Amino acid sequence: MTLCAISWDAARLPELTEAQCAEWQDIRGRRPVEHLGRWWMESRPFVFQPVHHLARLTPDEATRPARRCIGFRARLIDDAADRSDACLPAHTLPDPQSYDMSRLSQTPRRYLRQGMRAVDIVALESPDLILDQGYEVASAAHARDPGIGLPPIAQFKRNIESYFPGRGVILAAVRDQRLLGFSMTFAVDRAAYHDMVYVNNEGLAARASICLFHAFATLVSRQPALVEVMHGLHVRDDLGLNEFKRRIGLVVSPLPARAWFAPGPDQFLRRVRPHQYYRFTGRG
Repeated sequence: MTLCAISWDAARLPELTEAQCAEWQDIRGRRPVEHLGRWWMESRPFVFQPVHHLARLTPDEATRPARRCIGFRARLIDDAADRSDACLPAHTLPDPQSYDMSRLSQTPRRYLRQGMRAVDIVALESPDLILDQGYEVASAAHARDPGIGLPPIAQFKRNIESYFPGRGVILAAVRDQRLLGFSMTFAVDRAAYHDMVYVNNEGLAARASICLFHAFATLVSRQPALVEVMHGLHVRDDLGLNEFKRRIGLVVSPLPARAWFAPGPDQFLRRVRPHQYYRFTGRG
């Protein structure tokens, strides 16, 4: 297969509007709804959040967005922090416009240099490589860490195809035309997301994870409109992941939010799935 890609260094993150993001989430099957002029989607059946995590809503906007909703969470604007009843526990990158390799501590910087020699980081211009080899890589990552989500293969392919053309950038770590890892990145309004990251065992040994993040963060630093970066929610029970993110410069930011669950689901999640409840509400 001919690799249809450009150097990561030549890529640029498309900057979507909230409405464009809603159209994209509809293509991905996330059932967006408009409520009081803001766009929401189902993060899981009957549970809603804005179409991107870092969207800032007023307290009047952050209300139950649909009749079928049994729970929701939305970040609030900074001026309404005193009216929050929850938080969004996000891994964020402080001051992304100043990011460069010098911000990494000595060990991650050494790993990055090793990785950049061991793999090629590219920005894909078509989904072909991921459709051909990506599910195997994602399955390997999921087998190593079940906390890494693995959708059914049809949904996986739908998600990948939806990135093209021009909705986000999929960065790939390759060696001799073989895919070792990839990350799905995008930007909405003034926020950039290093979203799903999948790396197989060979890619892990080759330091592909830090290379993919470095490429993404460098791209963000070159786009002045992007002032926030999120790299997933805080998974407090995954100590290894948290340490990796800390070492590459990410911090856990408890962003003021409003969250609500109907009484039954609220009690169930608090008691049976406390870590999931924490990721959604910042409580517990």
